[in-house]
Amino acid sequence: MFAKLIIGSAVAATLTLAGAANAVVVVSNDFELENGGASFINYTGFSNLFVTAGSVDLIATGDIGIVCAGGGGACVDMDGSTFASGRLDTGSYAFNAGDTVTFTWDLSGNQRSSAQDDFSGGFVFGDLTLVSSYSILGAWGNVLISSNFTSYGIGTGTGILGDTPFQSYGIQFVAGQAGTVSTYLQTVGNDNFGPIADNLVLDITPGTVPEPASWALMIGGFGLVGAALRRRRAAFA
Repeated sequence: MFAKLIIGSAVAATLTLAGAANAVVVVSNDFELENGGASFINYTGFSNLFVTAGSVDLIATGDIGIVCAGGGGACVDMDGSTFASGRLDTGSYAFNAGDTVTFTWDLSGNQRSSAQDDFSGGFVFGDLTLVSSYSILGAWGNVLISSNFTSYGIGTGTGILGDTPFQSYGIQFVAGQAGTVSTYLQTVGNDNFGPIADNLVLDITPGTVPEPASWALMIGGFGLVGAALRRRRAAFA
């Protein structure tokens, strides 16, 4: 019993003293610098995003009554001017087992009609990947959806009415193994008036690793366990 208590104390101290991991932002685009902030129909020149299906329009606050997130700047009409609703993908990025990968974006309705548009956001893995947990965040509510499964990709979608103001959405997974991932935001509508997207961010938070001081404390705890066991054996000799 004494040995178990010492081990438990050492581990608890390690978890308490381990430094908080900081999220590493690998993609961030508020579209302010795209095309000098000027509108562009069927835009494909994003600095860190790719149009992989349909088309999207780069638009600016004031264009036909559009207001981007925060009340100014530029944003993206996810249903471009080809009557083929668009999809934006990030590049592929590496993660390690235990990392938390989070993709967030701001989205409003199309702002030009009351019609509902469907949209989805998701992760695409480079290979079959073990996922410890998958959650949705923000306007969807912070909800754990599923855990402990393998997949080539996973996403979540819903509908948004045209007069819905900007809200923040997010999806997140905790990796059960190392791998690579890209993310996407996609809409379905094909009527030339899609939801308005802004502030896309992909970040990776490393899994918590004990700091050197914590390792020393844990090793010291195991040393105490060893000393106690040696004394116990000596007492029974």
